[in-house]
Amino acid sequence: MGCLRRHNLNSYIDKYNLQYYFETGTGQAEALEHAIQYPFKKCYTVDIDEEMVEFSYNKLKNKSGCDIEFLVGKSIDILEEYVPQIPKESPSLFFLDAHFPGADFHKCTYEESIREHKEDAFPLEEEVNVIIKNRDTSNDVFIIDDLVLYEKDAKVDCINEGVVWEYDWLQDELNLQTSSKFLYKNFEKTHDFKKDFRDQGYLIITPKSK
Repeated sequence: MGCLRRHNLNSYIDKYNLQYYFETGTGQAEALEHAIQYPFKKCYTVDIDEEMVEFSYNKLKNKSGCDIEFLVGKSIDILEEYVPQIPKESPSLFFLDAHFPGADFHKCTYEESIREHKEDAFPLEEEVNVIIKNRDTSNDVFIIDDLVLYEKDAKVDCINEGVVWEYDWLQDELNLQTSSKFLYKNFEKTHDFKKDFRDQGYLIITPKSK
């Protein structure tokens, strides 16, 4: 679980004319609370945990003049339905952070979350595939959270602080291995890549200069 507050979104909004925000993994609305401070036309947030979405709605309902769509369900299903509703001519920011339902908020262990949700505990690749299928992403910006899950040798801060990922064995057991190769394959022709090693690491994917 990363922290969108680490990122000054104005630098992306101004440079790429970003107009919409879509996040996967609502959690307790920390990222969304940051995003709504910026001049997006509309923000979308989705979580598989209905309690998290309800909590976040109640937290923010009186704090924002921003148009927010609070959505409950699997991220890939919600993206399939709602990404086509974003105007095709409107560049958007996608913050993708939908990992391990329940575990980050101590509703279950990480092992329990992974065993129960399997592929839905690591939905990033399918999320990206759904977004690409439903819109031209060449003008969109992506902030990918938890880089260390996809690049195990990344020198992210959490490793330097002694916090390491302990479930490689479970990923192997359930055939849920993860890699960032699909991100580079999908975006290398249209986007540039920057790694941010704070927290669990971020991969920031921005449109190439034209």
